Amino acid sequence: MFNKRLLICTLVVFVFMFFYEFVFHGVLLRADYEPLTAIMRSEEASQGLMHFMILGLLVMSWVLCVIFERGYENKGLAEGARFGLILGILMSAPSLIFFAVMQFPGDLIVKWIIGGLLELVVAGMLLATVYGKIKA
Repeated sequence: MFNKRLLICTLVVFVFMFFYEFVFHGVLLRADYEPLTAIMRSEEASQGLMHFMILGLLVMSWVLCVIFERGYENKGLAEGARFGLILGILMSAPSLIFFAVMQFPGDLIVKWIIGGLLELVVAGMLLATVYGKIKA
């Protein structure tokens, strides 16, 4: 469960997801979050808890890589895209639940779902590319 290939893939996926999340949530959705300040932490408070965000992304990256490794078929980008799409659907589904029980705007939920699907499809393609090039 811990090997060189898995470690490298985890780090590659983590770096991609870290920067994607920063651009997606910190830049592109910044205006969408401004009306929600009553229910969200301040930027300063969030920065103080950055280690939890990093840990969460690191664990998620590792789990994605472990699951990918178990079903790896060496079918290239298409395999990675399919993997990312399936996991993207799974991981986006809670956004619908959030919409049902919390007062998040519907357009923000749609953006989360689209952004999450895109992130995981690209992460899956990146993972398929890197995983296939590293000797076990």
